[in-house]
Amino acid sequence: MKKFKVSFFYHGYKKSETFRAESKSHLFDSFSKKYPNLKILSYDEIFQSEQIEKLKIFLIDFLNLEKVNDDSKIVFISQIAIMRDSGIQILDILNSTKSNDKNLNQAVAEILRHLNNGLSLTESFKRVENRLDHLTSVMVQLGDNTGKFADAMLKLKKMLEESRENRDKLKKALTYPRNLFIAMGISLFVMIKFVVPQFQSIFARFNGELPIPTQILIWSEKFLSDFGIYLLTSSVVGFFLSKYYLKKSKRFAKLYFKFLLKIPVIRELETYSTLYRFSLIFSELVNAGNPIFKSLEISISMVENLVIREKLEMAQDKINFGGTIYSGFIRSEIFDNIALQMVNSAEQSGKVGKMFLSISEYYKRKFQQIAENISSLLEPLFLTLMGGLVTLLALGIFLPIWNLGEF
Repeated sequence: MKKFKVSFFYHGYKKSETFRAESKSHLFDSFSKKYPNLKILSYDEIFQSEQIEKLKIFLIDFLNLEKVNDDSKIVFISQIAIMRDSGIQILDILNSTKSNDKNLNQAVAEILRHLNNGLSLTESFKRVENRLDHLTSVMVQLGDNTGKFADAMLKLKKMLEESRENRDKLKKALTYPRNLFIAMGISLFVMIKFVVPQFQSIFARFNGELPIPTQILIWSEKFLSDFGIYLLTSSVVGFFLSKYYLKKSKRFAKLYFKFLLKIPVIRELETYSTLYRFSLIFSELVNAGNPIFKSLEISISMVENLVIREKLEMAQDKINFGGTIYSGFIRSEIFDNIALQMVNSAEQSGKVGKMFLSISEYYKRKFQQIAENISSLLEPLFLTLMGGLVTLLALGIFLPIWNLGEF
């Protein structure tokens, strides 16, 4: 992506502004979209070193700086659905789209440029998946192929809203445990770093062996003083490296998801949310008239958890070789008995799309049930940890004083 400095008259004053564009024609398109009644006086390309440009591209990708936020995306999709249902052409809809979200404006400008260059609507949306997402391009393709574009956009809006709602519920439910964990960590740090050293001069006067809790506290204070900065640095570096390899390394991502699925509560949340999303997309694709095999392939491609995706692909292989959906899903070993019975009933009745919508609602309820009760599920664990730490601190400080006569 090139960078241009553009000069133009705006309300009688000469103004300069920086634009990003792949070519001069793209530059003029972007300028015309932002300032439809103005003309460019002059423009100059801003050259940067290749290393700096590569670093900027890496940071944009790594930090997801090009992503359109969920609220803007939902408003955008809703606007398309309403206007398309009113008979307005998609080009007119996109040209009229204005948003405070810079990333959305850039995504729309790119879509328009691809359309003007002769690409289909589906292909144009696929080119901006880095700004929107894969689900959006899939639903655009669905609407484009079936001729029911407004319906497809309304379904996409519903899926995005439900996904946001589930995510917000989980964040709200995790607020109390998170704050409790942070408070516990800060308290432990303050006690070890500032309180324990005050007692070390007293402990040093004892000739006998100190109690084990006291030795643990002294060792913790020494470790924190000697290696605390290295521990903090390595934690920050490790976090960013993990995030990088999670995006770039399939092997690392698989190990990460495998670890995630071994943690109680988190395992259920991840599994239920994934199966809810998979079942919902599959039902919408089937109900729109797509073949079972194609619907299954697209739905599985939407699964982000690589471990669950691999199990669903095993089910897909069995189905592709003549097996039933029921037998394939038994092979996957991720659906519970109730969901499997619903799948079996769906095949026997021929209402696959309708039944998978019910399955998605089933997993949605299970996810929400855990999300709403996660505080009560985690509270005993946090209280036990906090009680253990308080006991350790109390014993570590007061045992030597109580046993003073033995030294």
